[in-house]
Amino acid sequence: MDEWMDSLRGARLEPTAAAQQRIAEEVRRRRRRRRTVALGVAGAVTALGVGVAAVLLPLSEDRTVVTDVPSPTAPTSGSEAPDGLFSCATENMVYADEDLPPTGRTTSDLQEWKRVYAEITAAEFDGFAIHRAEILQIGVVVLATGDLDEARRVLVGEYGVAVVQQWPPQWRGMDEQDLLDLTVQWALDPVLATARRRTRGIPGSAGFASWTSTAAILVQWKQPVPAEVLALEDIVFKTGGRIVVKGVRYSSREVRQAQRRVHRAARLGEINAEVSMSYGCQDGEGLIVGVAPETLEGRRAALQDQLAEIAGMPVMVVPEERPTADW
Repeated sequence: MDEWMDSLRGARLEPTAAAQQRIAEEVRRRRRRRRTVALGVAGAVTALGVGVAAVLLPLSEDRTVVTDVPSPTAPTSGSEAPDGLFSCATENMVYADEDLPPTGRTTSDLQEWKRVYAEITAAEFDGFAIHRAEILQIGVVVLATGDLDEARRVLVGEYGVAVVQQWPPQWRGMDEQDLLDLTVQWALDPVLATARRRTRGIPGSAGFASWTSTAAILVQWKQPVPAEVLALEDIVFKTGGRIVVKGVRYSSREVRQAQRRVHRAARLGEINAEVSMSYGCQDGEGLIVGVAPETLEGRRAALQDQLAEIAGMPVMVVPEERPTADW
C-alpha cells in the first residue's frame, strides 16, 4: 500500500471534478466529527474494518497562525480511569509545545513572513488579485483570483509566498477555510512520503498521522525507537512541515495480532458479550474493544481482564454498537 501511494504521488495525478467534490465533503464531514465525543469518533474510524489499525487524519478545527500557536495539554497515555480501570487515548495524539522538538522556525522567520504579508496585501498586481492571505505554520498562504500561473510566478518567485491557491476552487462546496486547511495538508504530503520511505523495512511502526495544527507528521514507533527513525526529526523540508517521532508501547503489527485474537475468541463464543469492533489506542498503549451496550451492563472490569488476557495487552472496553451500512 505504501509503495502504491508513493507511486500515485510521484505521478502527480490531478483529481477529477467528482473526486474534488468528495474531498470537499470529506473535509466538512471530518470537521463535524471532531465536534463529537471522543469515543464516538474512535468508533466511527474503526468501522473501516476489523483487523486493520485505522488512523484518522484530522484537519485542524481552527486556523493556526504561527504568531499564536496553541499549547494543548498532553493527554495521559496508558493511564487508569477514575474507576481504576485501564484507559487510553481514543483520538490522534496532540502534545504540548514543550514536548515537541524544535520546529526550525526562528524569530527572523516570523518577521520575514509578516513582512511578506504586509507587502503583498498592500500591493496591486496585473493579471491577478489576492482574495485572502494568511500566515500559517508553513508560511504565507494566498488564495488568488485571476491568472494562477502569474500569481504563483510573482508571489512565490518574487515575494517569497509559500503557496498560492486558486480562488474560487475548481470544485463546489469548499469554503476559504476548507481550502486553507487542505493547503497545509497538501504541504505535508511530501513530509509523509519521506517518513514512509525512510522507515520502510524497519520493524516497529505504530502509525503515521497528519497533524495540521502544527504542520507536522506524527510518527509513532515501538520503543526503543531506532536511531534511524529518530533521525527523521532532523530533516528540513523546503515545502514546510516537519516530522515528530514519539515512542509507544505497541507496534501496529502487535495491535493487529491482538485484534485477531479477540475476534477469533468472539467467533468461537469464548467471550460472554457481543464484541462489535476493535482498534488500537491512539497513544499505542493497548487495544480498545467495543462491546454492544446491552451486553455490557456493569461488567466492564471483568471483560477488560478477560479480553486483556486474550489480546496479550491492556484492553479498554467501551460501549459500541456494530457499524451500520452508513460507515
